[in-house]
Amino acid sequence: MEQKNLRKELEARIIEKALKDEAFRKELLSDPHASIGKELGISIPESIKIKVFEEKENDVILCLPHTEGMTVEISDIELEGVAGGLGDASAQWGTCGPGTQCEIC
Repeated sequence: MEQKNLRKELEARIIEKALKDEAFRKELLSDPHASIGKELGISIPESIKIKVFEEKENDVILCLPHTEGMTVEISDIELEGVAGGLGDASAQWGTCGPGTQCEIC
């Protein structure tokens, strides 16, 4: 199984248990290493940081994934849109033709 899918499955399992079991939810918030380790039957090294947040009614928590060492590929269309740093200049200023002067030229 792919590591990304395994992580999602484990996260879903922990969240589902926390929604059903209030004692587990409280333990998860106060000691994530112990509660997750116990639930999964593993020992989680202290070098791995685990942060558990509980959303409130007007909260939105967004977790950005780790990106160090990752390469981001963009499509040819996206690349054309940023080539030269001007994006689609012709849409903004019109297309320059022979003998014309525009804001870009």
